[in-house]
Amino acid sequence: MKVVKLRIYPTPDQEVALAKAFGCCRFV
Repeated sequence: MKVVKLRIYPTPDQEVALAKAFGCCRFV
């Protein structure tokens, strides 16, 4: 369930990683 929690409540560091991974700018 840790994966689910991380997806629902991502840390700022993870948001940056996700933004880069998906190429999105919604975290910027």
